[in-house]
Amino acid sequence: MNPWFRGITPLLLTLSFCPPLSGAETHTFTDTQGREIVAEVLSYDGTLVKLRRNDGRVFTFEKSLLSPADQDYLTALQKSLAAKAAGLPATIDPRVQAGKNVIIEFPELPKMHDGQTAACEIHIPKNFNYPKPVPLLVWFGGGSGSHRVDGAKGLVDFDEFVVVALPYPNGKFPRIAVNDGDIDRHWKFQRAMLEKVIALIPNLDRKIRIVGGTSSGAHNTGSGLDQRWSGFTDYFNAFVLHEGGSSPSNQFQGAKGKLVYVLWGEKSTAREWQEWFNPHIERSGAKLTIESLPEAGHGLTGEGRALIRKWIESVVIPKLQTKA
Repeated sequence: MNPWFRGITPLLLTLSFCPPLSGAETHTFTDTQGREIVAEVLSYDGTLVKLRRNDGRVFTFEKSLLSPADQDYLTALQKSLAAKAAGLPATIDPRVQAGKNVIIEFPELPKMHDGQTAACEIHIPKNFNYPKPVPLLVWFGGGSGSHRVDGAKGLVDFDEFVVVALPYPNGKFPRIAVNDGDIDRHWKFQRAMLEKVIALIPNLDRKIRIVGGTSSGAHNTGSGLDQRWSGFTDYFNAFVLHEGGSSPSNQFQGAKGKLVYVLWGEKSTAREWQEWFNPHIERSGAKLTIESLPEAGHGLTGEGRALIRKWIESVVIPKLQTKA
């Protein structure tokens, strides 16, 4: 092997003998002049790399002295070790690409809306950088539901959040399922999807996990808070209910101590029900915010989306980020 750096002076040089990075392995590096060195990585901060050559000498220098392929190797190694330190897999599914949407199908589950094969869409934010923790929004649509993330547009920053749309099993709307005592079947259906999402994206932020919905979606969310569904109230830490929230007992015991946002329209066809509902959720012990839109009906308007986003950005994120 040709001794590397013979005749040139590296930016920094130290002959200290420090232990290698945990999990680091010997690698053949090539510099920009084509010279090779077999060494192990002692440390790398994204700019400076410290290598220990086979003869024990340690060199510290800028990564720009390395070939592009070796710079990529260092980046991958840094991410791999960061993931390992966080207890995460070294790599993730190649379908998870920054700025892309992924649709996962579940042929083993009952059909979803319109008799289609059960599926959910996952939006991967543009600023996704594994294994850095990434916040999550799960959204339930109105009516018969939707498995597409478009229904959550405007609620969070799509460049920063993983956004997931979970549908309902074909048949009963959540409100009807509540009346028929069948709403738990909805969560069994949705939880199977969510578990696959969690496995696909293991770096979902433990601190910022928001779930909610509009109309049918709010009834679905309210039932989860009421029934304290396993994998729901113990997984999510902020909840949004727009124009809905009916549930089997209307006790909402799972909301206690949780951040909950209730939004409704004062010209809604469901106003009478909403005025009955609000005192019930107030008695839950939730960290509650209730707002109304004077000119809004039942649908989720742009103004309503802006209010939800304001609550998430001004209340949820600051409070949850500072939580131990």
